[in-house]
Amino acid sequence: MKASQQPVESLLGQVTVNYYLAGTQQKLAPSVVHQGDYATAYDLQPQLIPGYQWNEQSPTNGWGQYGPTDVQVSFYYVPTLILPRRSTLTIAAPTTDEGQLPH
Repeated sequence: MKASQQPVESLLGQVTVNYYLAGTQQKLAPSVVHQGDYATAYDLQPQLIPGYQWNEQSPTNGWGQYGPTDVQVSFYYVPTLILPRRSTLTIAAPTTDEGQLPH
């Protein structure tokens, strides 16, 4: 009797990426789940979130290899500082009745 042949399943690792407001656990965007075969490399980058900028502190586990343990990677963001637009004030130089500048 022949042994039944079972398909060999690929072993997948999982990395979940979270996007938080710096200093909190307030999510600014939905988490993203990445999967890959064990021992396959991953290298994660922050995403653009309108109104916020990444605080440029790379997570220590933002790159590595997929493995048997699920990994949580967190990127932290700060609000983008939007300065009000400057208005330009023009002041006319005084003139005499003839339109000439005084001497």
